[in-house]
Amino acid sequence: MFISNQIVREDRRKPQLPFWLIVVLIVYLPLEEFILKLLPLPITVIAAIRSLPELVCYLLFFGLLYQIITRRCRFKITAIEILFIGFFIWAVFLIIISHLFFQASLFGGVSGLRTLVRFVSVYYLLVNLELYDSQIYLILQTMIGMGVLEGLIAMAQFLGGSPVKKIFETTSVKMESLLGKAPIAFVGFEKKGSVFGTFSDASVMALFFLIPAILAVTLVIYWTYIHPKKRYYLLPNWQRIIVLFLIYFGIISSYKRAVMLMALLLPILVIFYLGRPRIAAWLTLLYGTLLLVLFWGIMLFSFNIDQALSNKSIRKEGQEIKTYLIQLFTPEYWNRSIEGSRLFFMKISCGNVLGSGYWYGLSPDEDTTVEQLVKLTNNTRDKVKFKETSLYFKDAYWCAMISFYGVPGTLIYLLILYQLYRHTQAVRQNASGVVEKLLGVSGSILILLYGIYSLAEQLPEARTCSFYFWTIAGLVVNVHNRQKSLKS
Repeated sequence: MFISNQIVREDRRKPQLPFWLIVVLIVYLPLEEFILKLLPLPITVIAAIRSLPELVCYLLFFGLLYQIITRRCRFKITAIEILFIGFFIWAVFLIIISHLFFQASLFGGVSGLRTLVRFVSVYYLLVNLELYDSQIYLILQTMIGMGVLEGLIAMAQFLGGSPVKKIFETTSVKMESLLGKAPIAFVGFEKKGSVFGTFSDASVMALFFLIPAILAVTLVIYWTYIHPKKRYYLLPNWQRIIVLFLIYFGIISSYKRAVMLMALLLPILVIFYLGRPRIAAWLTLLYGTLLLVLFWGIMLFSFNIDQALSNKSIRKEGQEIKTYLIQLFTPEYWNRSIEGSRLFFMKISCGNVLGSGYWYGLSPDEDTTVEQLVKLTNNTRDKVKFKETSLYFKDAYWCAMISFYGVPGTLIYLLILYQLYRHTQAVRQNASGVVEKLLGVSGSILILLYGIYSLAEQLPEARTCSFYFWTIAGLVVNVHNRQKSLKS
């Protein structure tokens, strides 16, 4: 759909098994909750099955290490190993200290650390594999394909209302058995009228759509306007328009305003990183206008659907997207955010930790951190409100991370992202082929938005997003190493 066979370096050898398992996981993880729902198994077994993707990644990584040792090959290192080791040592230090002073659970601390870095093994696996452009492009296309599939499901849920939603309704299972507790099942929070695809809730679906949107917009703009062998068409071909429409429809129907705004900015970011100033101005105007038309068109479309189906009790529970978005510009919204949403969590997390002298962090164990934050909160009203809403305090993730790992741990993790960003920039600037250029541009935008959007959602801990992120990071560093070897 997006690429010409003449431009990809073809791989005549059979791809490695790890490569195909990664492709399978790219397809499986977005559908995981829905697939597990269909299995007639006890909840304890379901919880164990949810750990299989991580286990597969660990086994593949250890298999890679075994081959490197037995064949005496060199393990390809990158710019983030020292930082990761430092972050890991600091986290273990906090786990031990919090256990001694706060009686924090050792297993809870390890579990919190695991949640953050569980798919880093995929990064090192891809860095050390010998990959060709055709394989890299297959991975990127598979991610876009999953975005299209989820967009179709989101449209079915939006149009069909509650009857269709019940078909896809999932029960997310937290793996708590390692902590000596029974697995906890919960149904994700859903904004009135939003859809959730095959995920546990609309927030998780919106997080997922961010990555396919970045890849799709980058590919469409490049192939339609930038590639030297292409003419400048006014609009992409109909296949690419459908891909963009479905992905953007999924984002808008999630009712997540932050993702919507970022999706509207994507064309401008892509043009900026592609570095074509002569067409940047008119293309920004064109795509900005088209996205606004799409944006308001979908809102009007949703309004008409609500009106047409209101007497049939199909979407009576729905809230108009237009009404929901306009709330973003009202004083009541910001007052509510300060009183009990992300700004409130930022104040509780950063304010209490930094103001009380716990700049080095409380504990990677979430339960202990919440307990200590409640104790550090002096205002009785804030204390009660935080207890009631502490399940969502990680939405302002970087502030929550300061609570978990302190200023040192958070800075180290941000330095890891910065080093990865430098790799994406090097790949973009030294790109000698189409795949390298597309990977460099989309990787740069992904890491930039990864850092920004983590102020509003728990993106680093979201399973599918975390896997996709470290997959793209591994591909970027793989290509960067290839570029350096060709230069030398």
